[in-house]
Amino acid sequence: MQKPPRLVRRVLTLTACVVVLSLLGACAKDSRLLHPSADHPLPALNWQAQSADGVKLNLKRVIVRNDEASWVKEADWDEYELSVRNDAAVPLQLRAIELSNDVLGRVPHSVVTDQLQSQTTRNVETMKTAGRVVVIGYTGLVTGLLVLASSAGYVVFAPVIPLALVVGGISAYRSQSQASADATVIEYEIQRRGFALPASLPSGAELQHSAFFPVTPAPEQLRLRYAIGGEERELVLPLPALAQLHIKQPDK
Repeated sequence: MQKPPRLVRRVLTLTACVVVLSLLGACAKDSRLLHPSADHPLPALNWQAQSADGVKLNLKRVIVRNDEASWVKEADWDEYELSVRNDAAVPLQLRAIELSNDVLGRVPHSVVTDQLQSQTTRNVETMKTAGRVVVIGYTGLVTGLLVLASSAGYVVFAPVIPLALVVGGISAYRSQSQASADATVIEYEIQRRGFALPASLPSGAELQHSAFFPVTPAPEQLRLRYAIGGEERELVLPLPALAQLHIKQPDK
């Protein structure tokens, strides 16, 4: 059998490369990581509570799934940016930060992504059982558990099926690699941004971090539990403005 001319072989090779690159581009999994614009930050809330012993709690911002400040697609948590200041004459120890509502009770802050995701599922189911319809975030997406696709689907014609099978394997590997890399970055970022509790806070000092909660619809109170002078105390910040957070509104 006569070999095709060199020019024809080059054209076929180039065509195959173009097909491979096109399929890879179509099948590669997008990263979950986002880059929120600093030009349009969410407005600061600056909701504050202060105890008689000089402990101040300031809620600066609430970040929920897919809003303008989200840094992860389809996040299974709520992020509350806080500052805690100790104006007491003695050091204190921060013990816990919690959200609460009438259905879920107290929901603790966590920096463990698996805990946040699994508790989000339980919270949604508990609210559903109580007759409350949950819509996570501001986008109208209803979900209890984030499901990651292992690879993207696509259709090809018979002449390139062998090539597509190879590309499909590469795409699945890249998808899994991307998911693994994203998970590592997300875990690191939550650990970096989040409160590490228990934590000591000297007199006159302030801590600014985030408290991460599983998705908690209609939170009523933000609670800071701390110890000062060997005595356990609690500072409560009411959240009336968040009464409809993650709750589906009735149709007009």
